[in-house]
Amino acid sequence: LKKLFTVKGFDGRDIFNMMAFGFGLPVIASMLMTVIVTVVETAMGRQTQTTDLVRVLSANGPLWVKVFTYAYMCVLGPVMEELIFRGVLLAGLRKYGNVFAVVMSSVMFGLAHMSFVQCLPAMTVGLVCAVMVIRTGSILPSIFLHIVNNSVSAILMIMLQRVDLQKLLEATGS
Repeated sequence: LKKLFTVKGFDGRDIFNMMAFGFGLPVIASMLMTVIVTVVETAMGRQTQTTDLVRVLSANGPLWVKVFTYAYMCVLGPVMEELIFRGVLLAGLRKYGNVFAVVMSSVMFGLAHMSFVQCLPAMTVGLVCAVMVIRTGSILPSIFLHIVNNSVSAILMIMLQRVDLQKLLEATGS
């Protein structure tokens, strides 16, 4: 485990550039997918697909429930997923080659989210995280990226839930 938590062969600038790219691509994909699905489902008259955890975060309720939900969704979940998908699965698949390991661990990560809305963004995040782990030799940058991605996605979903998209679509004439 010590090897997974040690960043080697990169200076601060390399890691910063990798994190900037790694953060930008999945977050933009996640945001676009969330907005597109929300608008399409609203136009079709269906309720948007948000996770039960996001509903808990945006509902009126005790603060401690929101804190624990956020901790699970945006911290504990990403840490555990990174340990499983990048720490164990990626490492185990590398004997078949890095490209195979990156692609398969990313596909499995996307499918593990069991939702069409989350599958493609999760595969993108998985792809970037897997490349980061291979390039840096450490799981820490991917854990950080995953925590930031989940936090930004949760905030975006909460914000979109508070917007009445049906009225917005009617106002624009769509």
